[in-house]
Amino acid sequence: MSSEPPERSPEAPALEPSPEQGAREARAEGRAPATPAAGCALIVESCDARADLWGPCLGLLDRFWSDRPFETLLLTEVAEPTFPGVRALPTGLGTPWSTQVLQALDAVSAPYVIRMHDDFFLHAPVDTQRVLRLLDWVREADANMLRLTPKPGPDSPVPGAPEVGEIHRRAGFRASNQISIWKVEFLRELLQPEESPWEFERLGSERARAYPGLYALWEPALHYEEVVVQGQWWRHQAPRYAALDVGCDFETRPLAGRGVHLARRLKRGVVDLGDRLSRAHLSEERRYRLLEFMRRRGMRV
Repeated sequence: MSSEPPERSPEAPALEPSPEQGAREARAEGRAPATPAAGCALIVESCDARADLWGPCLGLLDRFWSDRPFETLLLTEVAEPTFPGVRALPTGLGTPWSTQVLQALDAVSAPYVIRMHDDFFLHAPVDTQRVLRLLDWVREADANMLRLTPKPGPDSPVPGAPEVGEIHRRAGFRASNQISIWKVEFLRELLQPEESPWEFERLGSERARAYPGLYALWEPALHYEEVVVQGQWWRHQAPRYAALDVGCDFETRPLAGRGVHLARRLKRGVVDLGDRLSRAHLSEERRYRLLEFMRRRGMRV
């Protein structure tokens, strides 16, 4: 009988958690991801007057996108709230929106950012692998911006990228504030200090006509709704998010009247008409005459 000790099976190497699993575990413990993935950060744009939206917005992010492997920043003015896995970035009392965003770009080291507003409330799980694939495509295509939802959608297909379409250079919302991946260098060039979000969508879209590489998805990668209009809750969105029990405060921020909803739909129709005119094959002179006619009558196009 041999006196030699039995051979021991080699120990299996420890499995490294995926970035998504690590991000999920970090947020469950109230930490930020240790290694933010893919050179990208997520910026939630807000101000102190909208503090009642922070808990619901970030709570829904954790519920439906808990494995996001990105550093998450919340832009505030002077408040420094504490939320698990989120870095508050005070930008100064009364700082204009565009200046806030520029400060955020200076605060991140990533070459890309995903921007969203504080009243964009998720309502379905996010496929992180799809978002990472799209981020890889943005990098490989050297795209300046990829809108992650068709609000509005693209205009023409992109060969070899069936999910993605190119945005027409005259599109009215060529630069919109819907959730998008932005190249930081391009966004920094496009932003102008002292602008509001609404001015950026209008004036920034005009500036963006000089740049190539703006795209949008045909089908959304994130499913969300804009829940605030004119500082009030969208009436038809309130029941959905009340049922999700994420702390929506319907006393601090009242429900919008039914007339607000109708006025918004009419305005949306006017904006869509202006968008179609911008893309139409009209002479420059005729197109601008039509748009100026609409503006003189108080239509914001």
